Amino acid sequence: MSPQHIRVLCREGGLPAVQVGGSRWYVPKKKFIDMVMG
Repeated sequence: MSPQHIRVLCREGGLPAVQVGGSRWYVPKKKFIDMVMG
């Protein structure tokens, strides 16, 4: 996965992310692991 692909997922709600300025995103580790593991 490229950084651009991950940014698109964050922007579209595909990842549980919070925008922290400009093009920077914060994905809480626990939520990310929960999402990946199902």
